Amino acid sequence: MNINKNDLKFFKPSKDYAADIFKIEKDSLQEIERYSLNSILENLENYINVIACLNDQCVGYLCCSSFSDEAELLKICVLNEFQGLKIGFELMQELIANLKFNGVKTLFLEVRSDNTKAIKFYEKFGFEKISERKNYYADGTSALIYKYIIL
Repeated sequence: MNINKNDLKFFKPSKDYAADIFKIEKDSLQEIERYSLNSILENLENYINVIACLNDQCVGYLCCSSFSDEAELLKICVLNEFQGLKIGFELMQELIANLKFNGVKTLFLEVRSDNTKAIKFYEKFGFEKISERKNYYADGTSALIYKYIIL
């Protein structure tokens, strides 16, 4: 499947999109990685969120916290059937433009060391590994810390 970049719409979702975000997470993330519907509602109120819609279907979203000139990507996910179509890349581009406009200079993220698909995506986008938290997760998996300098 090919998509036209112009068919993608990005915007800050209202609470009306909480169920769509929950569906995207349920489809694309392991249960342990998912936010509850209540957490999603809180995040929509307190954090930077961007949702991607294709022909009126919500297909991906991200959530990011921000303080001063730093931000942390908390979540980025795309429905399984739409992965590999650069929607995640476009979401990240939208976020970077928003952060840059608001004076943010550095974006951080944490990723499980066994999440090779996500690591490949982040590194391809330009994130650099800066640290590792050994045995960070309950199952003993380490967390990798990445940063991206916003120019």
